[in-house]
Amino acid sequence: MNLKENEVHIWWTTFDTYHKNLNHLDKVEQEKVTRLKFPKDQEHQAITYTFLRDVLAEYTGQRPEDIEISRDCLGCGAQHGKPALLNESQIKFNLSHTAHFVVVGVSNCELGIDIEEADEADEAKDVEFLYSALSQSEKEQVDPKEKTKGLLTYWTRKESIVKALGVGLTIDLQALVLSGCSEAPRIVAFPDGKLPNATMVDFELEDVMGCVTLLEAKEQPVNLIFRRHAAFCQS
Repeated sequence: MNLKENEVHIWWTTFDTYHKNLNHLDKVEQEKVTRLKFPKDQEHQAITYTFLRDVLAEYTGQRPEDIEISRDCLGCGAQHGKPALLNESQIKFNLSHTAHFVVVGVSNCELGIDIEEADEADEAKDVEFLYSALSQSEKEQVDPKEKTKGLLTYWTRKESIVKALGVGLTIDLQALVLSGCSEAPRIVAFPDGKLPNATMVDFELEDVMGCVTLLEAKEQPVNLIFRRHAAFCQS
């Protein structure tokens, strides 16, 4: 499957319609699954890795179990860093999941993707802690009447940025200042003072809201193409 310069393919599925295949996972992935305490979390993690490999097989032409993925941490070298394909520098990817959905973004630029389920009717949803990730100016942009939406908009945007950069949550998120949550996403300030060359796009998918951040994108605008992967789905 081919990728154009300004494209991001966003593949998605749901945990209740996709089957895991532990035989397709590498040793690192299998160990991460077994280390999880609860069976439901193990199931979802195994499905996430299976889904990722099925998606990458669409681009590499390899069998899912033959795909080699590096997860070298930039700080310590351990296998918990940003995942990347070995021996394939033209295909970049990133993944995210919620309680019900999993997505994989694929592009020829470095990217980060993050999603959250945004059910405004869920009064029990605890989003107050997300204020700690916002600068004072960002907090003032959040409409109290749409608090959940505003906070999750900022959170998915910031998560997609740090995932694209491969720095995780090691930077000061309050010093990563973005445009207003009701405006088009862009970086206003960055912790080290040097703004990364990042293009950000918000999106919605069924009950999910999310954001994709691309680094060094060569063309504008970025075109998001959504694909639902059917392999191993229940009938």
